[in-house]
Amino acid sequence: MSDLNPYVDLDNRKLTDATGAAFTLPTLVLADTAKFSLRGLRRTEDGVRTVALRLRSLKAGLGPILTAPTAGGAKLRFGGTPGDDETADVILFSATASQVLEALTDVSDDWTPAEVLLADTACWLVRFEEQDDASPLQVGTVNTLTPRAFVRVRAYQLNGVWWHEVRFLQAPFAFASAFEEVLPPAPSIKRIRAGGSASLSDDIFINEIQSLVLPVNFRGTYVIARDGRQTGILGIEDGPDEIAAALNALWSDGKVRFAGTNVVADEAYIEFIGPLGDTGHDLMTVTVKSFEPGASTFTLNLATAELSAALRVSALLEKTTLVLNTALELELTYVAEDEDPDDDEIPSRTLSVQLAAKVVREQIYDELETVTEIDWLRPPSAKDYVPFTPDQVITGQQHYLVAIGNGASTSFAIAHNLDTEALSGFEVRENMSGGRVLGRTEYHIVIDSADQVTLTFAAAPTTNQYAVILTTAGPVSAFQAHTHTIGQIVGLQDIIDELTGRVSALEEMAPALTRALELDADTPAQILIPDISEIFPGLRLPAGADPLKPELLPRPPALLAAIHDASAVVV
Repeated sequence: MSDLNPYVDLDNRKLTDATGAAFTLPTLVLADTAKFSLRGLRRTEDGVRTVALRLRSLKAGLGPILTAPTAGGAKLRFGGTPGDDETADVILFSATASQVLEALTDVSDDWTPAEVLLADTACWLVRFEEQDDASPLQVGTVNTLTPRAFVRVRAYQLNGVWWHEVRFLQAPFAFASAFEEVLPPAPSIKRIRAGGSASLSDDIFINEIQSLVLPVNFRGTYVIARDGRQTGILGIEDGPDEIAAALNALWSDGKVRFAGTNVVADEAYIEFIGPLGDTGHDLMTVTVKSFEPGASTFTLNLATAELSAALRVSALLEKTTLVLNTALELELTYVAEDEDPDDDEIPSRTLSVQLAAKVVREQIYDELETVTEIDWLRPPSAKDYVPFTPDQVITGQQHYLVAIGNGASTSFAIAHNLDTEALSGFEVRENMSGGRVLGRTEYHIVIDSADQVTLTFAAAPTTNQYAVILTTAGPVSAFQAHTHTIGQIVGLQDIIDELTGRVSALEEMAPALTRALELDADTPAQILIPDISEIFPGLRLPAGADPLKPELLPRPPALLAAIHDASAVVV
């Protein structure tokens, strides 16, 4: 899979890299999957800044631009259903204006063609005598255009006259209209060197070193916690020195316990020194406090029959390199960076960009494999930094709904991702209010795998003509462990950190008593007073100082004032 990370320059309305320079699409390979992660870019007086790209819709197409087919033809009809009589004869891609006029004449009782103009190759402008509204002209049941092509009918008014543009145009080699916001990995802690004894045979000790890994594409704030103590808010601009200072600020005694260095890019090495040196420590934890929306991510599947066919036609290729020259087009509908794209009352803008694209044939193909790749259930993409566990996966009867049809294809591979071949329900109905449910003899279905089925029709459905509903067998009954990590329960980590910090503070204030009472069977009980070094292990007195002088000992915390003015009242 090819990972591409262009930025959308919302001011100049083009694709760039992170610095604002023009983005160049690398050469793509047939049968690959191109993954695009889009981020927004704004230009300021100080340069460029990255912004959240709040998309409402995205469409991406790779292929020829308004290119006519080279063979075949198609039928046109006037509304209704595919079986209606108001269907014209086959119109060839090379038909003249008079041939199209003749094919549409006497087909409909309500629509009479008055004039047909040849506007371009396989493109005609049709005017009907009836001018009250646009004609319901659309593609019929026959489409033999090659390479695979669509029949597009667009109606518009010019000086009060309705014209219908009928165009036969080649389908794109690859197309995508689904996207998701994918977050980068969260900052994490890993151990570089364990602290403690370097050897069992000597008294050499080393300091613990842990590394804070900050992904280069992470955009947000975080805190580091250790033994219930939590640093202040840190951001991507904070370096090793700032991180070490934030950790040292967890204690108020002024002692230095952490030192930071930058040995590896995008990592901060934190060494435990001073009072925390010469011993091992548990890994610190990182909690994300705020973050920007993830990058808008979509994929283009380059393993399509259309792209493979185009790479077989030598006339489209550069003779020496066998490179297919084509174009990539993106159409984005977005709102402002601080607006909610799900709020329909907020106006949106549309941005379209085109890039030159090159595609080459693949050298390694699936048939070379001797072992079939296991089709594992694909995990969900991250939407936030709450940990994911398999216990979050629901069991029972699931379903998948999708609209199919494009006017050209008769076979549709549906990736339902239900992770089972035990499908109990297949329903195909017309995608409209009160739509008819198709009988099982009107289509053929094959279960390809636990995550995909293929539907085949005798004739190509029109755009989104049918709605397909797949239902799993069940329901499946199962006892769930219902275990959850701390991070999945909102606020629990903060409560634990606070309580742990308070316990740690109490442990530091409490004296380290190793013995308090010793009994002898032959003598009365004796209370032995521990040595002062056991009570105050960190106490260092000046030479010759009297340890019994109270001013030299740590001050105990103040007691609550006694209540001495209470009086009894007879009622």
